[in-house]
Amino acid sequence: PKKKGTNAVWVADAVERRMDELSTTHLPDGVHFRITRDYGETANEKVNDLVESLAIAVITVIGLIGLVIGWRAALVVALAVPVCYSVTLFINLAAGYTINRVTLFALILSLGLLVDDPITDVENIARYFAMRTLSRRRAVLKAIQEVQPALILSTLAIIFSFLPLMFITGMMGPYMSPMALNVPLTVAVSTLVALMITPWLAMVALRKGPGGDADEPAFDPAKSPVYRASRTVLGPILDRRWLSWATLGAVAFLLVGVLVFPALRVVPLKMLPYDNKNEFQIIVDVPEGTTLERTEAVTRRLGQYLAGVAEVRDFQLYVGLASPMDFNGMVRHYFLRRGPNVADI
Repeated sequence: PKKKGTNAVWVADAVERRMDELSTTHLPDGVHFRITRDYGETANEKVNDLVESLAIAVITVIGLIGLVIGWRAALVVALAVPVCYSVTLFINLAAGYTINRVTLFALILSLGLLVDDPITDVENIARYFAMRTLSRRRAVLKAIQEVQPALILSTLAIIFSFLPLMFITGMMGPYMSPMALNVPLTVAVSTLVALMITPWLAMVALRKGPGGDADEPAFDPAKSPVYRASRTVLGPILDRRWLSWATLGAVAFLLVGVLVFPALRVVPLKMLPYDNKNEFQIIVDVPEGTTLERTEAVTRRLGQYLAGVAEVRDFQLYVGLASPMDFNGMVRHYFLRRGPNVADI
């Protein structure tokens, strides 16, 4: 069984080193061992992929912000990411959670949500700085006051969306609990950061930004390419009532269409995606009353066929009992298989 606070990769490496030592002292000549299943190796690959995805996501988000608003604003948002993650991981530690694949997935999922509040703050603060209608301190207060209701409501909406995951029972309850905790927690921390830390950072970092120097011309939003593009698309929709209702109707139609896809099996509905594993399991169920010897003979003939398949390196037969449990066996309770008419390959 897994032990809290241990690392599967380190345990697997330690076992492999120990087996190398024992093979020279305890195994006779001509007897060798082979590792057929190394979950430490697969876990290490998956965790590295998730960490790489997290780093790519952070760099992509910051790069897009720097391209649209400026590198100073991107720096403010970038500083909000480690602050949110550090507080979230500290609360995870206090709550008894460990860093695993589900936790990392929850952190990646929450990345796009936690940067929304700082981005909204920084964009509105930069807009007020560029207009130069108020002092810098009053501009920051006014900018935060404008977006504060939207930030709080968006955070509450996300929290209420993920709260039902906390009420999942059975085997999937512990599996989904890190996501039920981390996504609402990260978003809540990002809102606190947006209300308490981001305004001060923006006031300091954007001092040399648009509107920061008295000799610079005031910012004209009509000259911004982003503003012109949004005005071209949204202007006609907002100016014509019939077009506004048509747009809302089109969005509602698309929403209903997307909801119908799973019901009609147009899109496969799966709890988990297919995984790229280096092993597969064959379940052998022969008729009731078959002897253990007959079941073993049938299973061995299947193994002989598998030995001729080019992709198969080796196989193991478990006759009368279940094979070592994997995730699939945990979900389907294959570890309970016992009897003379059952076998696993």
